[in-house]
Amino acid sequence: YFGVGTSRESKTGLKSTWGTSIGGDGEDTINSVAETSDGGMVAGGYFKSSNINLGNDIVLTNDDSQKGMVIKYNANKEVEWAKAVGKTINAVVGCSDGGIVVGGSFSKDIDLGNGANLVANKIFSNLMIIKYNESGECEWANGIGNKGNNYISEVAECSDGGIIVGGKYWKSALDLGNGVSLSNKGYSDGMIIKYNAEGEYEWAKGIGGIDNDEIMSLVGTHDGGIIAGGDFQSMSLELDNNITLKNNSNE
Repeated sequence: YFGVGTSRESKTGLKSTWGTSIGGDGEDTINSVAETSDGGMVAGGYFKSSNINLGNDIVLTNDDSQKGMVIKYNANKEVEWAKAVGKTINAVVGCSDGGIVVGGSFSKDIDLGNGANLVANKIFSNLMIIKYNESGECEWANGIGNKGNNYISEVAECSDGGIIVGGKYWKSALDLGNGVSLSNKGYSDGMIIKYNAEGEYEWAKGIGGIDNDEIMSLVGTHDGGIIAGGDFQSMSLELDNNITLKNNSNE
């Protein structure tokens, strides 16, 4: 079972205002939640149960050992729509246009509707970024990957309506599609990928040294910039503008 809920701060501290538990006959987990522009919320994660009854005649069905899930609640905390998609959803964000972007992984080809498809490479570790509109219809989707154990930890909206994706990728170049790739310097490198509002690739950065490094959190700033946070085990990281980060602990 998993639970989602909301709370509000009062003079005596945080008090719960709503909560629900959802689950079936297996392991079910929420990895990420976010507020949506209509006052609702979105939750993302995975489920191993054979099916999950969400109410409002909405049921998620598992046709694999594990399925990713996206659940949209309205402002009254009622389920509006839900999707079983991919292997897992690690990050969700509500967008200013009412849509939702999710990031996660997949292992089999996915037909997302509206002519959008994700094709799995059986050799690669396949990552996915999907944009849904406010009604739960797919607007665009991108798949990325390489032979390593890759991970999306964060998705966020930028001030221009674009999307940034953060995480890590392992040991070999990361294929971003359209002939674009990120080279790898060590074991795992942190990644930041920027897409415009239509889901078209704009730019990407690999951040890493000779050891394990990753991006764990991202936020778009009002001036059009990006703030990224994470950790690095490499002895040093060479960044832009001759900026170097030194590691004094080797952890």
